[in-house]
This record gives sequence, structure tokens and C-alpha cells, in this order.
Amino acid sequence: GMARFMNKNVAGVHVPDSLIEEMDKAENRAQKSIEIAARLINEMQSMCQGMHIMAIGWEKREPTESRKGFTAESASLQKPPASTDA
Repeated sequence: GMARFMNKNVAGVHVPDSLIEEMDKAENRAQKSIEIAARLINEMQSMCQGMHIMAIGWEKREPTESRKGFTAESASLQKPPASTDA
């Protein structure tokens, strides 16, 4: 799949084997990829101020297809904590 291709051909990219195995076991790979992205966003949001997500390989799909079901509620995204800087 795309993860193995990226590991082999894209400098600086490493998709962990655990994520590749999770995708291999998925019945619906598109939905699983959205779930993984949402999980990673939730795990990393305290480490950065923003994220850039690239839907590589989905360019030929309808624009809304790759975002189908990807909302703050369905992805369990949480708002970052309010800043305490004065």
C-alpha cells in the first residue's frame, strides 16, 4: 500500500509497522485511515500549534469523499486548552 511505498521512496518518511498492520487488517481502509489520522491529531495536538494533512492518493476522488465523516465530533477532536499566557 501507500505506507510501504512512502517508507521505501520518500526521504524522511517512516510509517510504523504497527500502523501498516492496522491498515492491513481493516475492512474499510479509507475509514481506518481517517480514524488513524484523528487519533494521531489527538495525540499530538499538545505538541504543536497546527497540522498539515495530505490525502496522498485521494486526488482523483470527489473533494468531499476524502473528508466524509471527518468532523470534530466523529474524529473525537478536542479543542486545545485555553492559553494562560498574559
